[in-house]
Amino acid sequence: MSNDLNKPQEKFLMDMIYEIGKSGSCLISEISRALDEKIKLNYTIKRLCDNLVKLLEEEINIIKENYYNEIKICFQKNQ
Repeated sequence: MSNDLNKPQEKFLMDMIYEIGKSGSCLISEISRALDEKIKLNYTIKRLCDNLVKLLEEEINIIKENYYNEIKICFQKNQ
């Protein structure tokens, strides 16, 4: 899903996907807890929020397109 993103955005996206799966939640606070970083929870929440805000519209569209292409493959296999 991170094809065509720059390295920092790619790492951020992959971390978010992993932590959403680990935490079982899409809430930033729960994702932050799942990261289990050695810093204050509020700092982790702020960092994740800052990265989300920094996503450009073009990057969001790339992520969406990559996601659609991935799930399309799954639906085609089930038919």
